[in-house]
Formats: sequence, structure tokens, C-alpha cells
Amino acid sequence: MSRFFALVFGVTSLTSCASLPKGANQELEVRDKISDNIAPVPFVAGGSVVPFTYKGQLARGEWISCKTEGAKATALLMHSDRAGFAKEKLCSGWIAQTFLASGYDVVTVNRPGYGGSDGEPDFIGAESLLSLSVVLPAALTAAGIPNPISVVWGYDTGATAAALAAKRLGGIKTAILGGGVYDYDETLRTTSDEYLRTDLTAIKRAGGDKAFEDRSVAYDLNGLPGNIVIYHGMNDKAVPLAQAKAFHDSLVSNGHFRVTYQVVVGQGHDLPWPYHRHLIEAMLKQPVQ
Repeated sequence: MSRFFALVFGVTSLTSCASLPKGANQELEVRDKISDNIAPVPFVAGGSVVPFTYKGQLARGEWISCKTEGAKATALLMHSDRAGFAKEKLCSGWIAQTFLASGYDVVTVNRPGYGGSDGEPDFIGAESLLSLSVVLPAALTAAGIPNPISVVWGYDTGATAAALAAKRLGGIKTAILGGGVYDYDETLRTTSDEYLRTDLTAIKRAGGDKAFEDRSVAYDLNGLPGNIVIYHGMNDKAVPLAQAKAFHDSLVSNGHFRVTYQVVVGQGHDLPWPYHRHLIEAMLKQPVQ
């Protein structure tokens, strides 16, 4: 039996049908396998680079879009600091396909130093945020995507990127954040992931405490979307579960957010993609307030 963090107890298993236990704050038990035999959603892919100026220097930001017929909304996907999105693979991959199957067009911007975007990685710093605000409007127009962005998604440090993007862009209704880094000091102190530790150390060495403060979305909840979904593997050693729980508690205590919190029992940081897909599709079915 899996324990709910809220008021009820129960058991659930994952299937290819997207559904969640009743209630917003729960542990979701993952059993042996779920189906990964899912028909692909047709799409029209787009992409280009957009020039912009940062600190007097010309930079280029790459955007990628995936458009499907009859989409009702648009989702912004944010990559982590391990890799950007490949324009040849994004639209047919599980991340974009998850949102396309739920009736969303998809758009993304590779941050500086990733994919076809030039510059040095700044780990969702000022240049990344400026690139988003300049490149995304051009991307939506060029791709012919009619609906404004209403949902952002990210995993790992991509969750940080998604939350900061939502703050920067405004008008976002829902943020879906998985395996997220919400407090950079806490992550550096507790992570067992050497790749992540190296990145965090480099950020702090270059920018000091302010760099961590600027990126730690748990420090300042202002500007976050009103509907926030958090999901996290119970056995996550890269970003321990306690951080997600603390962020959840801060949001609930604030009183201005509708928060859905799903803990995936039996899984660590590297969730297999069918579990991501099941969770995200189920969350997208929830009514937005």
C-alpha cells in the first residue's frame, strides 16, 4: 500500500491509461512495467535561429516547434543543463509526443551553449532569460502557432528553467516540474550526482551567493503560475525528495497556489520515459483554476 502525503491512503498502478489517485498530494506507486507501445502523433516541425543582443554582443537563439492539428494550447519545454534539444529528434521523442497527444503544440528554445544556440552556458541566467523573451515570440509567429503558451515543463535543472521562464514570460497558467532543483544551496549540499555538483560549484564560483539566490525558485514565489505540479522519485539521490517536499510546503503555506504533488515510489532521479508520460498526461487532464 502506498501512503498519501495528504489525508487518504490507497494503492495505484501505472498503466498506459493516464489517471492518478484521487486527491492532490499523494505517493504514486510504480509497479513493474507500463506500456510503451503508443501510436505516434503526426506533427509539423519547425525551427530556426533568432539574433539578439546581450551586453553589446550579437547572440543567436535556436527555437524548435512541433505543431499538431487541432491543438488547443501551447506548451513550452525546457531542457536541463546536461543537453539541449536536437531539432531532428525533438518532435518524435517522448517529451514532445506526450504534449502533442494531449492536444498541445510544442515550442522550445535551446539556451546559450546548447543545440544551435551560440554563447556559453549560463545555467538559466540572464542571457538565457533574455533569449527566451526575444526568441519565443518570433518562434510562435514563424511556426504559425496560434495559441499562447499556457504550460511549461522541465525536469532536473530544466524544472528551474521552466519556473524562471514562467516568471519571465508571464501569462503561464501551469508549471509541471519534475525532479526539480528548487534550492541550489540545498542541492549542492545534498546531491550525490557529480555532474550536477560540478555545475553547481561552477555557478557559485562564478556568481557567488547571488547566482544561487537568482536561480532558487523556492526563495521567491512571486510570479510563479497559479497551478503548479511537482513530481519526484522517492529514491532520488541526485536531488533528494526532501527538497521537493519543502518547495511543496512553501507553496501550500503561501495560499495562492493550487499544488499537485506526486511522489513516485520505487524510482530514483532517472525516471523511465513511460512514467513521465503517464504522469504528465494525467496532470494535463486536471482542470486549471
